[in-house]
Order: sequence, then structure tokens, then C-alpha cells
Amino acid sequence: MKTNRSLLILAVAFAAACFVPATQAQPEGKPRRERPPQGERADAMREHMAKALNLTAEQQSQIKAIHEKEREQRQAIMAEAGEDRAQVREKVKALREATIQQVDAVLTPEQQVKAREMREKGKEKMQGRAEKMKERKQRKQTEN
Repeated sequence: MKTNRSLLILAVAFAAACFVPATQAQPEGKPRRERPPQGERADAMREHMAKALNLTAEQQSQIKAIHEKEREQRQAIMAEAGEDRAQVREKVKALREATIQQVDAVLTPEQQVKAREMREKGKEKMQGRAEKMKERKQRKQTEN
């Protein structure tokens, strides 16, 4: 009887030891959604841009070529810069500005205005996300 009781206590302790870490490992709140691969995101963004700006097939192919060239140059910048993040950030920012100018050169004046508006909306959206992330980080720090 004493052996059965010891085995029961051991089994309960073992089950508790296995159960507690499993429940602690589950993320809080809603689960993060999976992001599509970079190539798919770029295609989706180009498709959205084409619809929003009513781009011709020629404009779409020119813009795709511009974006592909930018991607290759960005990868080269990141590969050669190594650990200097500030240098990478500055070079990528300059590359992005040059790309925007190249894309704008393909667009009509009306499309350029609409594209600027879309970029501004995007910036505002990103700033809002950054602020929310800072708030969450501060909340977590105060909770700990």
C-alpha cells in the first residue's frame, strides 16, 4: 500500500512538472500571424500599387525592374557593411530615396501625387505601430 501511494505521489509530481512548463510556454494574447515570404510581399505591394495608381502594363514592368535592382543593391550594401548598422541605415535610406525618384519618373503627374499620398499614409501607419510597440515594451518593463 505504501509503495502504491509513493508511486501515485511520484506520478502526480511528474505530471505537474511536465504540465507547468508547457502552460508557461504558450504566448499571451492573440497568436502572431505568419508573414508571407519577402518575394510574395513585394509582389502583393506592387499589385496594390498597380491597382491604386491605375498603372499601365509598361509602367508595371518598369517599376518591377526598378524594385528588383533596388533589392539587389540593398543586399550588396548589407553584405559589404558588416557590423556598422548606422552605415547600412544611411546607405539603404539613400537607396530608397533614389528608388522613389526613379519610380516617380515612370509615373504621370497625377499618379505621382497619389503615390506621395500613399507613402505618407504608410509612414503614419508605421509610426503608429512603432508607438504601440514602445508602449507595450514599457508596460512589460513596469510589470517585471
